[in-house]
Amino acid sequence: MFRLLKTAPNRFLRIFAIILAITVTLSNVSAQTENKQAEELLKQALSTSGAPGISAAVAVNGKIVFSQGVGYANLELQVPATGATVYRIASISKPISAIGVMQLIERGLVKLDDPIQKYVPSFPEKSEGKILLIHLLTHTSGLRHYKSGESVNMQYYNSLEEAIKIFKDDPLLFTPGSRYSYSTYGFNLLLGVIEAVGGRVSRGGELVSQEKIDFGEYMRQNVWLPAGMTSTFLEYHRVIVRNRADGYERNRQGQMQNAPYDEVSYKFAGGGVISTVEDMVRVCIALDSGILLKPETVKNMYTIHFSTGENRGRGLGWEVQKDSQGRLCISHSGSSTGFLSMLINYPDQKVVVAACSNCSFFSPGTLAQNIANIYLATKEPEPIK
Repeated sequence: MFRLLKTAPNRFLRIFAIILAITVTLSNVSAQTENKQAEELLKQALSTSGAPGISAAVAVNGKIVFSQGVGYANLELQVPATGATVYRIASISKPISAIGVMQLIERGLVKLDDPIQKYVPSFPEKSEGKILLIHLLTHTSGLRHYKSGESVNMQYYNSLEEAIKIFKDDPLLFTPGSRYSYSTYGFNLLLGVIEAVGGRVSRGGELVSQEKIDFGEYMRQNVWLPAGMTSTFLEYHRVIVRNRADGYERNRQGQMQNAPYDEVSYKFAGGGVISTVEDMVRVCIALDSGILLKPETVKNMYTIHFSTGENRGRGLGWEVQKDSQGRLCISHSGSSTGFLSMLINYPDQKVVVAACSNCSFFSPGTLAQNIANIYLATKEPEPIK
């Protein structure tokens, strides 16, 4: 009897070890199957679209489980696209920049209902109404977007004050807060907020010191590096960036050609960031795990502040919607000369997908969603918090 009692725990341990080994094996097989399916989708997209290169990355439960590229980052030199290829991510710069603004709100240095002139005094007040920071974050400011020909720019701007001369004297399209109209110009004014107060240090509500900080340096110190985004930068053409892709387009005859030069210094916060699909996924991991912002602040970013349709609208920097199964889906797309991008985050299911192409004729939005669906298939729908 004593011998049976003595050996029973060992027997249970062996059984538990066998069950655990089987579970891990099945999990690994499942992950390999999902990754193979994602790889096949990438190859199909390249084949059917004729894009030069496409990259995609996936994170599940806070870890990158898939990262791959197909085609070429540079056609002339035949440099393969990979998960580490650096793309112009265009408007996905917006929600990443919004994280910086929300950090300043957490520090008590900024309020959502502050007028933009508090931080950018060179921007004139408008007769149509006050433009508040929340209006800029939700594209409800009434500020216009690009006019014809403005989306490709050749001029370098040394400062935000110079850049806003493009649009600052134009009338608003509507009373701020009354309607939705996408505006890169409007969103880029938030760069001025970060530069105005990002260098402030306060203790116990008292200002201890204030230093001028560049937007890019603030983002590097407070967002990119804490999130592990070591291949994310502001785009400067003269700076050598390892693994940077070239952009392409098709001419009227359908032939591939280099995309025209486009200077993005007038919209660093709204569309001037370059990054990898891996880093794009990492920013969502860091956001959802509390590394960059408090959970209640993230929840506010993921809340619809202005509805643009059934079960969808603008959060703070993000597009927010519920999918067909009622799951919360946070996303943003990017479109710029020679590049298109997509970032999708299912925070409750802990699935994040990023995809980029280095051409102006293949949008990776559907590809990113199809890849997300592969990894979501193993996830039970969870209630939206």
